[in-house]
Amino acid sequence: VIQCSKLLSDTTVIQFYPSKFVLITDILDTFGKLVYERIFSMCADHCNPLPDNFTPESVNDIAKETCLNWFFKIASIRELIPRFYVETSILKCNKFLSKTGILECLPRLTSMIRGIGDPLVAVYARAYLCRVGIEVAPYLKDDLSKNFFDFLLTFKQVHGDTVQNQLVAQGVEIPSYLTLYSPAIDWILQCIAYRAAETLLTEMMERCRMLGNNALLLNSVMSAFRAEFIAARAMDFIGMIK
Repeated sequence: VIQCSKLLSDTTVIQFYPSKFVLITDILDTFGKLVYERIFSMCADHCNPLPDNFTPESVNDIAKETCLNWFFKIASIRELIPRFYVETSILKCNKFLSKTGILECLPRLTSMIRGIGDPLVAVYARAYLCRVGIEVAPYLKDDLSKNFFDFLLTFKQVHGDTVQNQLVAQGVEIPSYLTLYSPAIDWILQCIAYRAAETLLTEMMERCRMLGNNALLLNSVMSAFRAEFIAARAMDFIGMIK
């Protein structure tokens, strides 16, 4: 699983990156599920199976030690990207250790992504964190919105020399390159916008307006939020599109 995750730092065939992301995160999801089920099975005995809504207090010491060992092994991975992806894949296992484990991990994992230099690699890492986060802890959705705002801060890297030189070397035009971001941005926004308050859309529109050159973002924003929210701001969107 570590070797698979390392492949997500490779953008030598940049147009294949979204497909590679889907294939590798599918493996990571399976890995995370197997680890969780293994630890869960260690908590149960024949007389008292562990309920689905268990608390850390009902988890035995052997299961907790096994869970901690997994996190210690992952912490020893030197490369940032595989360490991030493997830890995110077993994020749900924090439930065995403490009630606040996931709450404490999400901001740290979000901060880890800031160390990824390639903007395309970083946005897909954010998409994976949001997808796993909304699945294991939907009540912490507000913490995930930082991923989108972090992406907006780094979006200008797209026009930097490093990315431009990479595109020239691979013969990729900037419009084709920007479309590679769409699946990741869609994932992030769909996770954040699910049952979100209308004020979040207002904040996102303001951030997009400040960024400028935002057709890619506006398309994803309009797709993610509820139709009535978008309709109420139709003229604002038209003004931004112009």
